[in-house]
Amino acid sequence: MAAFSSLPLELIVPILSYLPFAPLSRSRRVSRAFLQSFPYCVLRSLLLTPDENSAVIEGYSHSFLSPPLLPASYDVTTNVLTLVPHAQVLSFIGTTGDVGIPGTTVASTKGVLQLKIAWKGWPKEPEAELFSDFHKGYREERSKVACLDLLDEGGERWVADTDWIAKCNVQPAGAESDELVVVNVVHVKVLLDWVLKGLRQEPIPSTPHPTKPQIYPSRYETARAAGLHHDPPIHLTSFDPLMAEYLDKPRSDPVALITAAVAREKTSSLLAAEMYRKRRAQLEQCLEETNIDVGLLWKYGFAKRWVLEGFYSGSFPAGEAAKQIAERIRNSENAPPEGPGRQSLFESAGARWLWGLFGTR
Repeated sequence: MAAFSSLPLELIVPILSYLPFAPLSRSRRVSRAFLQSFPYCVLRSLLLTPDENSAVIEGYSHSFLSPPLLPASYDVTTNVLTLVPHAQVLSFIGTTGDVGIPGTTVASTKGVLQLKIAWKGWPKEPEAELFSDFHKGYREERSKVACLDLLDEGGERWVADTDWIAKCNVQPAGAESDELVVVNVVHVKVLLDWVLKGLRQEPIPSTPHPTKPQIYPSRYETARAAGLHHDPPIHLTSFDPLMAEYLDKPRSDPVALITAAVAREKTSSLLAAEMYRKRRAQLEQCLEETNIDVGLLWKYGFAKRWVLEGFYSGSFPAGEAAKQIAERIRNSENAPPEGPGRQSLFESAGARWLWGLFGTR
């Protein structure tokens, strides 16, 4: 009897495509035939169950949850999945209150929208009652926060991270309020590995991962190298909106990207989204210098608050916050495990209360 893996792709794909994403991803390890069939199984699975395989945009600084972002296409060569809002366009108007209409977002008076993108099929993150549970339950892709710039004139906006890019259209809400805007999500592009990472069970190690996935890696490295060769050097990151726009447009020119980045540096903008980008770049550089994975900055509430809001309490000179925070993260990650048979400091009721107040957000 012939082995299942020896069957042609025409027979393997219809069978494996009914598997959930997690076991479907693990099936790539079975044989070369399963590995070759994986992209086609993913595409067929998305087409069969689009409602189950969708993403949502979640608010961080304000309560909201967008309608589902449904799969529209999957590029086998780049491993990029394109998602579009239900009915092609997702529009929402929000208020500054904590209670929003489902499918709405909030236009902050600071001119920035803090948001997260999550996959519907990811398991819920458990509550961290103990310090050890907090370390075990952390998942980088579920904790990252991005900042969408909301300018008065409106227009196209990009917000991105290492493994996803979102294109939006921002327009003033009109006569209703000067502080409200309408945000239309055009599309979101994600690496399939971003989806699969959220399904994993094991926590990420504290040391830097040598092969962190980057969406459109060749174009990213081309633009990044062009920036570093400029005089003076321009340091472009994966969460830079200019880089996101460049990566989202296949025919865009890196020269135009560098020109826009140079013009931005000369303006010395103090916009909240721009300060977020600079603070995050500083902290990630400090974490790399201390041999700590940059994804761990989203694990700690004090680090997240500084990146997003610029707030950090501590006695140190101005400009040293990133180094102090990186050192604090390193000490926490390298702390010895709790010994068996004795109560940890973090197991007391008072310590749990303090951890819930200051350890996470």
